[in-house]
Order: sequence, then C-alpha cells, then structure tokens
Amino acid sequence: MDKNADLTLNISATASQYTASKIRFSTQDGGSAKLTFFLFKEGVELPLNGVTGKIAMRMADSSKFLDTVTLTDKQRGIVEYKLTQEQLKHFGQVVAELYLNYVDGQKISVHRFSFRIDQALIDTDIPVLTEYYIDDFEGLKASILSMADETMQVIESVQEDVEQAQILAEEVISLVKQNNAVRYPEYNENNISIGNKFAEIEDKKADQAFVDLQFASIVSGAPKGTYTTLSALQKAYPTGTQGVFLVIEGGHWYYWNGSAWADGGVYQASEIGKDAVTPTNIATHFNMFNQKLIQDLLYIPGYDTTTKQPTLVTSTTQFVYTIELPVRGNIDVKLPSSLTGQFMLFLDEMGLVVYNRTLSTIINETATWYTKNGTSFMTINIAALKASFPTCESIMFSYLKSDISNFYLNAHKVVKLSDYEWLDETRINTDLIDDEAVTYEKIKNEVITSDKLKQFSVKPDRLARSFDLFFPSKVVRGKALSGTVSDTDLTPVVNNNVNMGYYELLVPDKGMLTIKVMEPFIGQFIMYLGSDGKVKYRNTYTEVVGQWVNTHVLPLQDQKFNAQTNELILDCQHIKQNVKVQKILVGVSLSNIDKFYMVGEYMFSLNEFTWLEESKRNSLVLSEKNVLIDPSSDDVKLNTRIPGYNTTTLLPEYAYSQTLFTVKLKVKDFKDSFLMMGNEAATQAVTSAQRVMLYDTSGKTVRNNNFAQFTTNPAVLNVAYLLSKYPTAETIEIAFLETDTASCYLYAKKVAENTTGLQGIGFEKLSGKYNLLVSDKIVHGKRLVGYDTTPFKIATNDNENLFYTVIDNPGTGKLKISYKPELASQMVLLADKDEKYFANYYSREIETNTYPQISYVAGDGFITLDLDKLPTKNGLAPAKICIAFTYAILENYILGQGIVDLNKVEYVKPIAAQGINSTVEILTPIELVIAQDKEINIHFNNIVRYFDTDKAHVMNITNANVETGKFSRFNKSAIGTTTSEIKLFTKDRITSDLKKNISVRVVDKTAGAGAEKDVLFIGDSLTDSGVYPTEIAALFADDVMHVNLLGTRGSGLGKHEGRAGWRAWEYVNLPNGEYGTPVTNAFFNPDTQTFDFPWYMVQQGYTNVDYVFINLGTNDIGRDHHNSDTDIINSYNAMIASIKAFNPNVKILLWLPPIRALGMLGTSKQHTDYALRATKLLINTFDNKKNENIFLVPVYFNVDPENDYPFDVVPLSARNTDITTKQCKDMVHTATVGYKKMADVIYGYIKYMASLEV
Repeated sequence: MDKNADLTLNISATASQYTASKIRFSTQDGGSAKLTFFLFKEGVELPLNGVTGKIAMRMADSSKFLDTVTLTDKQRGIVEYKLTQEQLKHFGQVVAELYLNYVDGQKISVHRFSFRIDQALIDTDIPVLTEYYIDDFEGLKASILSMADETMQVIESVQEDVEQAQILAEEVISLVKQNNAVRYPEYNENNISIGNKFAEIEDKKADQAFVDLQFASIVSGAPKGTYTTLSALQKAYPTGTQGVFLVIEGGHWYYWNGSAWADGGVYQASEIGKDAVTPTNIATHFNMFNQKLIQDLLYIPGYDTTTKQPTLVTSTTQFVYTIELPVRGNIDVKLPSSLTGQFMLFLDEMGLVVYNRTLSTIINETATWYTKNGTSFMTINIAALKASFPTCESIMFSYLKSDISNFYLNAHKVVKLSDYEWLDETRINTDLIDDEAVTYEKIKNEVITSDKLKQFSVKPDRLARSFDLFFPSKVVRGKALSGTVSDTDLTPVVNNNVNMGYYELLVPDKGMLTIKVMEPFIGQFIMYLGSDGKVKYRNTYTEVVGQWVNTHVLPLQDQKFNAQTNELILDCQHIKQNVKVQKILVGVSLSNIDKFYMVGEYMFSLNEFTWLEESKRNSLVLSEKNVLIDPSSDDVKLNTRIPGYNTTTLLPEYAYSQTLFTVKLKVKDFKDSFLMMGNEAATQAVTSAQRVMLYDTSGKTVRNNNFAQFTTNPAVLNVAYLLSKYPTAETIEIAFLETDTASCYLYAKKVAENTTGLQGIGFEKLSGKYNLLVSDKIVHGKRLVGYDTTPFKIATNDNENLFYTVIDNPGTGKLKISYKPELASQMVLLADKDEKYFANYYSREIETNTYPQISYVAGDGFITLDLDKLPTKNGLAPAKICIAFTYAILENYILGQGIVDLNKVEYVKPIAAQGINSTVEILTPIELVIAQDKEINIHFNNIVRYFDTDKAHVMNITNANVETGKFSRFNKSAIGTTTSEIKLFTKDRITSDLKKNISVRVVDKTAGAGAEKDVLFIGDSLTDSGVYPTEIAALFADDVMHVNLLGTRGSGLGKHEGRAGWRAWEYVNLPNGEYGTPVTNAFFNPDTQTFDFPWYMVQQGYTNVDYVFINLGTNDIGRDHHNSDTDIINSYNAMIASIKAFNPNVKILLWLPPIRALGMLGTSKQHTDYALRATKLLINTFDNKKNENIFLVPVYFNVDPENDYPFDVVPLSARNTDITTKQCKDMVHTATVGYKKMADVIYGYIKYMASLEV
C-alpha cells in the first residue's frame, strides 16, 4: 500500500513555480512514499507527449539526488515518483525541483517544492552519511568524484596558498552536480577540460617542505593560550607563532599557517549524551534560521492574486527561507539593508498567501503584531500575529545573499522551561512504558557545560519519551474528593481528611496518561471536569478497579484498566476532544504518595523540537567570577540597551543594541551587600546608555545612573545604601557590554563580613577570625560629624560614601579597625550607655599619631584602638564606640585582640559545628568489580557503621551513574578501572566529615568467551536456599562463557555446598554441624578430623575446580560466644590452606555477606552495625591479597536493606489502622530479588577471574 502525496502544479510562462507543501514522510516509509504531480497550464491538463522528466532533491544533510520520474498518464499530465529507502533515511526538510524537458532539450518549466521526512523512533541511533546520486553515467561520476576528493585533500593540507587551485577543483566537482556534466556527447570534451584543470592544480601543489612547516607550527594538540575572540589572538600575534590557541568565541582552535591564523575546527568537541538534557540545560533563545535549508538564488516578487500561490523568480542576489510558526513567544527577525520584491509572505496550512509585506512597509508603518528596533531588526509577537491572521501557519522570507551570515530568526519565550517540568523521576518500571524512557535518576548527574551547549544544538533524541506528571509538592493535602454538590449542581466537593489529598492536572492535547491506582482509599478516586469546571464523570476506587458501568462513571470505551499493574490508562486526545474533558482531579492516599505516579507518554512529537538550534545571540561567555548572570534566564535581555526612562510614566525605555545586554535582579535579595560589576565599560565609560536602573514594586524608576559614575573596575553598587535612601526599591537592572564578556561578571559581597587575610583576635582560647563589624549594626549613608552640644548626642549628616556602626566597648584589649587615609572626617567617637558624647578622634590627628589611644602606621590599612587607654568620666569607661567607615574599602572590619570578656560581644562567639562520632567508619574493600553493562548499587547504610546515613546532609560516591541519596548506582559500558570517592557530609555540601576511595573495575562482558569453568559455593543458609546458585546458572546459560556448578546439595544446575546455620568453625571442626537438623559435612575427613578439600574432591569424583567461593560470615559473627575473631580467621585460613593443597592456582573468593534488613518494624541500625563486624574483620584480614589468589566479593553493597527483604504490610498501630507500614518477616534472609542481586555481584567476579587468565 502506497503512502501517496499529491501536488497540483500550474505552469506559468513568466515565472518559476514554488509550492510550500505540508507533505510528511517517515524514514520507515520504504517502498510506499510516493509523490504524484498533476500538471496544468492555464487551468487545462497539460499533455506530456514527447516530454521527459527529472526530479532533483537536496536533503537536510546536504545529500543530493537526481533521478528520472515516471509519466503515468501523458494525456492528463500526471507524473509520479517513488522515494527509495536510501533517500528516505536522510530525514529533515527536503527541497526539490521537478524538471520537464522536450526531447529536443528545450525546458518547458521548473517547479520547486518542499516536503519533510520525519525520523522514526526505530531509526534514531542509525548514522546517516551524506550521499550524491545521479542516474546518468554513474561510472563517469565516480571517477571524477574520486579525483576531486584526492585533489581537495591536497588543497586542504596547504590551506590558503593554493586558494586558486581550490576554486579550480570546485569547478570540477560542480560538473558532477550539474545535469549536463553527464551527457554522453559532451563526455570527451569534459574529460579533456578536467585533465587540463588537474594539470593546473598539479603545478600549484605545495612541496613537502611547505606541508612540514604547517605541521611544525602546530607543535602539539594542547592549547598554548586562550583568547576571547579571533581578533584578540591576531592582535597578540600579528606575525604568528608556534602552537595551538583556543578562541572561546565559537570554541575553535587556531594555528599559524605561515601567513595567517587558520581555523582548526571545534576544540575537543564531544557529543552531548543521549537523553542527557535536563530542564536547566535547555536554552530559552533559539535561532530558527538554518542555512542548509535555504532556497538559493530566488526572490519573491509577489503572489498570484487568484490562486494565492507565492511567486518565486530566479535571482543572483537573494535567497528564500520558510519557517513554521511556533505556538507562542516572539521572533526577532534581522532586517536586510535593502531588498527587491517582498520581504515576507504569511502562508496558511496549504501554503497559500494570507498577507504580504515589503521591506519599506515594515520600516515605515506600525502594526500590533510586531515592534521595530530601528532598522536593525523587528520582533514578531506570535500571539498578536495569530490574532490578526488566524490561518497563518508559516512565514516565507526573502533575504540578501551578501548578508546571509548576519541573518537570524531568533525565537525567544517560544519554549518555556516549564514545558520540561515532566523530566522528573518516573517511579514505575520503565519497561512498562518505553525502552528509551528517561528518569530523573539517569540524568541528574550529567554535567552539560556552557562550552558544550555552544558547540551543539539540542537534538530531538535528547528529549525523553515518557514523563512523570505527578509532583508530590503540588498535592492538596488533608482533603478527600467527595463528589458533587448535587445531581444538578456538578461543582466538585472536597471534605477534610488528614489521610488523603488530591492532585489537579490539565489534560494534555495528546498522548497516553497512565495513573497508578492504589489503596487504601477514601472518597472519589478520579473526577473528570469539563471546560466549565463542572464534573462530567466521577469514579471511586472500587468503580475503577471493578470497571463498573454507571451514569456517573466514565464509559468503559473511554478508558482502559490494567488489572495486572493496577493502572488506569487514558487516551488524552480522545478524552479531551471527544469526551470534552479539560481537567482531572485524582485522589491520593498520603500513606502511599511516594509510590503514586501519573506517567505521560508520547505527549510531544519530537519533530516539534527540530528547530532547537543555538541562537547567534545566546552565546555569552562570562568570567568565572560571575554568579548572578544566567544567559538563559528571562531576566537577561540580550542585545538590549536602556536609553533612560519616560519622565511621565517613569517606566524604563529599551532599545536594540548590538553590543549591550541587561540583567535584572531582586534588589532586596542583596540588602546587606555590594554588587560587584566586572566590565571594561566601567572604566571606559564608552556610552551614557549603559545604566544602572532602580525600580519600585510597580516597575517605575526611582533612580538611574550611567557607568560614567562608576570609575573603578570592578564597579561597586552599594545596595544597602540605595535601600536606605530608596526603601520602595524592588528590582535593579544593570547594562553590560556584550562584546566584553570575558571580563564581565556580577556577584554580591557583604558590606561587613569575616576578613580572611588577618590574624585572629588574639585570645588564646578562641580560634578563628571574627569581625565585630556586622551588617545589622550598620547605619548606611551617614557621616559622623561630632555631637550636638545641647543634648550631647552623636550627630551625623548624609554622605553616600560613608557609613558608621556602634558597638559595645569590650572593656579591655585592642581593636584593629580598617582605615583609609585622608578620610577627612571624625573617625571614632566614644559615648556612654545612652549614646551621649564622651570623646572623639579626628582622622587627620589619627594619621599624625596625636592620640595615645590610637596608633597608625602608614600603609598598614588599619588603625589600632587600645581599649585600656580610653579616657574615663566620673570613674566610668565609655560604654559605646562609634566608628566611621568608607565604602571604598570593600572588606571593612573591626578585629578584637586580647578581649577577655567575650560576653559583651556575643556575635563573635563561634558556633560549634556538628560532627560525627570518631567511631563512625566507612567499610569497603579497596576494589569493586562489576561486569560491563551490569547494574550494581552501593547502599549507604550497608557500608557506614555507627551512623544512620538517612540523617546525613548528603552522601554520595563520585563517578557513579546515578545518585539517589540512599544509594549510588553503577552501570558502566566503558571497560577499565576508575577511582570513586565515597563522601559523607553531615553539615553542608562543602566539607565532608568522612571519605574513602574505592577502585571500580569494569570487566568486559565478553571475558571468558569459549571457556568452561568449574565453580563451587561453600556457604550457610543464604547459599542453602539455592536461589542465587540457580540464578548464576541462568546468567551463564546465555553467556559467552560456560560455568559448571559443583556440589552435593541443591537441585538442577544450581548445585552448591550450603548448610543452614553453619559457620567456618563448623566446616573445620564438626562432621555434622552444631545447630538445627544434622547435615553431613562433605568436607570433613574422618581420618584427619578436619576440613580436607583434596579428600572432598576425590570423594565426589571431581578432578578440577577453578573458583571456590566461601560465602560465610553471617553466623560466624552472630555467635561470638562460640567464636572469637581469632577463631573465625583461623577457621577461614584452615579452609583456604586446604583448598590450596589441592591446587595452589585455584582462585578463592570470600564474600562480604549481606548485613541486615533496615527501615521496617522489627529492624534497627544496631543490627546493621553488629553485622558489619564480620565485614570489617574480613576486610582487615583478606583485602588486597590478589597475589595469593584471594579476592573479596562485596555482595552486601547491592542488597537494598529496606526493600530486598520479605515483609508484611501492617497497620501503623492499633489506634491508627488507616495508615500502613512494613513489618520485617526475616531480617537475615532476603527476598528472591535480594538473592538475585547477590548473583549479579558474583557474576561480575566470575567474569573478572576469567579475564585474569587471558
């Protein structure tokens, strides 16, 4: 069955035809994608007798195809062409032309049109190579292309010295691309021409010495230096130098080729990982212009007023480009300097013109749907445009080829970051949704640097297919969905219920919605609301699960219930369009809120995101000092300047600028700070348009400054003072030079903060550095002028360069106070407890050391006030000390020295930091081995003794694939060894309280290919269960390596030597064990009365064993009244020695046993800590003994202490039966899933053993 697309083309005698079609094929439409052309001339079917036809296609990746079309009905003018599978794999926008020629060679017309090929999901990982195909004389084409490729390689190696040769070679290649190059009569003539041109190229080739010079100039791949722009590099080395230099703008590296700096391409470019883009990594500005998709050498003179078809005519100076309109936001359109014909046409869904505009009308008129920014660019508002032209779906532009490098269609606020809010963890088995589902766990640790975002545009396959639409923080808690007011008033009703909540969700336009249905439940489970907010249908939990049919229940044909997974599945498009449901309310039991989910699938078509290309205007490379400018934020306006504000409305005015951008901040977030602005504009003061604007809550201007008023670099904004003068200020907006981004930064610095460059306060029992100048005791914008002679109060006046503080007199010791010479003010005032004047000290006298109480040394940057020398009045020392400061010093301070009575300055007392007990320890062997692509987890509570890691501020392991807060997950494909650091933080995320390194070795999953190995497990009840041995047998059943399990116990392929309740001591000393039902010790030699491994092998008829696992420890440590640590180790050593007596080359693996269940009723961290004694003992004794063929296997890493043990769900208490919890059934023996996770670890170590034997 064909997937047919029809095109009706009308032949014009005066102009070429263009059709903007909505045709879409898929990369999986092989053999069915067909184009059918219906040709007319002046409204009459065009006969095609004596006519041949060809179709030329340029694909999105620049591949080109020229092929013959089929004339299916010559009398009626019908032509067909079926796309091949090779053509369909080149997905993206396709620009094509249909050529019709009479047999005498005369062309009747050329028809240009476009269509799209969408990439099917199954093809997303298949690479596509650029191709060229011409159906005539393939042999000739191949030989010419081969010669041309060789020529281009020579040209590229010698760069610009053979620029003329490159032009000649491109002429040769162009012969292949043109239809007339492969006409047989011209073959000989073309061949001679090509030969002559190659001879010219050969004469111009550089000799070996010149080529060697180019490579010598590069020297090494490491960059010798870094420059912001290419012009900066050219200015630094105008005559060149050796080495590679990195230019941040564009991320390319450059080298000197003998005459100029040559572009070496993107420096160390690496692809962004698939599904790796998180919401914060998605830019908000995108350039919709893609130069590869232009319709070249055409312009738009107008359109047919009858058919409304656009008219395109050949042009040597212009090109045409078409975009589909986004659903929201704005598009900045770069205006050309001049233009012939129409600048843009608005097209409907069929490609017909609904509106047109020339460049002159755009510049000289106004409209509601766009704003002009001078003659540089215009901004189209999508919402206003759609309101004016509701049928408009796309815009066709005509533009000058000479300005193509400057053309942009910059879309902003087209995609909201909230659109990506669904990139949250999907809490269900992703196999039930989509193999390519992305969870928050998989992506949250990906580091997407700004350099990577500059180098690569966001691609469709970086976006997830399945998303969790449920966010617990948005649940309305304490409310249960009850029903409706009445059968006539269908307003939803909710009742108070502390155990319930409900969640509101607008129904997406399309896709599938999967909702987890869970007990316990009270009230309505789900309500379906129409556009009026009234309930259309409502279902209780019982009605959903039982699939009841009632008038108030959503009809069964409109929903699907999966009884196996307890999931309600809704088709969003169906219930929104057909059932007319706009919103759903879903009840949630708060006891199970962590397990509840609402998963959306296929809600977005990935081709909607193909235009996510990097914007030419979204490429700020800021200084590392910057912490407050986020180029992707809506609070940053690129290419914007602030000329001033409207003196009537007081609202700011904005204008376009090629060199400026603005940043807006909440000023009260920095009320005690300086804003430090690093930008060369601060010192250059190049234009009065660069401003700092202060706005109130209504956005009106309360103060403005230009950069000419900030003469230092960095410029400093005193926010504290501004707020003291302008208390209504709400936001601050600052303009920066976009062309000077390397030195551009903005960060906040406290007006008063600890000073790291000075010594401590000198009181021996108090460590650290303390500043008695604190922000909440500062009076901003005031100058000390003395005292009022009548009330003797301290007197001040306004001065925006100064501030002062009042502190309590510590009574003894010295104060070291930051000081700027020539302050020309009263620096220090003394006062009594009522702040009445006591004494004062002037700056000019301080600098001449006039006062015995104050010492000053020029150049020190501080003065020293001796508190013991202060004057007294009526036998009392001053109670208050007033000190003036200048904002010119960014790190003002008052440091006390020798202060004894610290109670008088409470705010200098250090706060004792919370720590962890010295007995806390991280228990791991030095190495973890995992098989390639095999998931292994390290659960934190399993490895930390004497500390509940759930109470840590954070715990993590570096180089893990996933971090969850409770465990780190490793699932790696790269083979080799890396070092991971395990860190435990109790106070913050900066300083770890405990850390330890572990080596992580990833073993090739093909290790042991073709080998057959004999393996023996010796263990206790965890082995005797037979679960993990059976799972090991199953894992190797389909493996490249074969494993035979030995043993007298177990069934089928899962043989073993496990005995419930046994310890190493029993295997060595007893014939039948000590606990439970007597079981024969197969290793106990009655003659020697001990563990005898060679004897065991003979008794069982075994001649070989490669790997022996001793999987004990759980019972050994659990019965310390029987065994001391020495007894345990002696027993292990006896078993190891006996195994080596059989064969010293046998590899012996000692597992580190699972610990205990945790986090359920009947369990405690105390049990875990006790079990970790065995782990610590085995690590201390047997770790790092590979040279003795002894290895530790940490199976305890991978067992989840909260979810991998058997449990019952029971009421929380006898008085609270509505809420349930887990009650542990067995804290020692895991559930089946726990045993299988032990097998995953063992599997990796067996593969590791095999890899050592290669």
